[in-house]
Amino acid sequence: MGQAQANNEECFTYDTNKNYFGKSNWADPNSNLMLSTFMILNRTVSTEEIIVLKETRHAHESTRFVANLANLWLFDKNLTDLVCGIKLIIPQKVKFSSDRFDIPMGAIDFDGTTDSYASVPPGAYFRTQNSQFTISVWVLYKTINRMRVFDFGDGHQSNNVILGISGIQLNFWGFQGSVSCMHIIANEAMILNQ
Repeated sequence: MGQAQANNEECFTYDTNKNYFGKSNWADPNSNLMLSTFMILNRTVSTEEIIVLKETRHAHESTRFVANLANLWLFDKNLTDLVCGIKLIIPQKVKFSSDRFDIPMGAIDFDGTTDSYASVPPGAYFRTQNSQFTISVWVLYKTINRMRVFDFGDGHQSNNVILGISGIQLNFWGFQGSVSCMHIIANEAMILNQ
């Protein structure tokens, strides 16, 4: 469902200090989207596990995932990482909406304006012992333009790890300094309930 290119295993080892959900370290506008249940697992997952993650609101509580959780934000008004205790910082403009399971206040809702994003404290969020990780997040794009789900880095073209959309293409990038060391492109969207 995509293509990957990795030039360096050190691509995701950096401590970064400009980390955002819904905002870019580049010149892209802030995002007009909703997020729910963002988790980083310190291993890859199987096709069967992807289905569990997609269809279960509290999949992170499953014994198959709990031992491998590196970070977990539910975006349900509690903005604290349930694994590490890291609290997100959000401007007053950010609101909360129902998630894909119609749970009230179950998703963070960014409206694309300047003050609509969440800041994540400094850290090395994608560094794992075996260089393998999985990111799982529910995203509802309210408009289709160039925007970020997340951008963790040290600024523009500086050790960034990015999940973003450009047109109908979902892109995942890793940068070592200003050089791209990983780029995955998903040309097909996963359609819910199919």
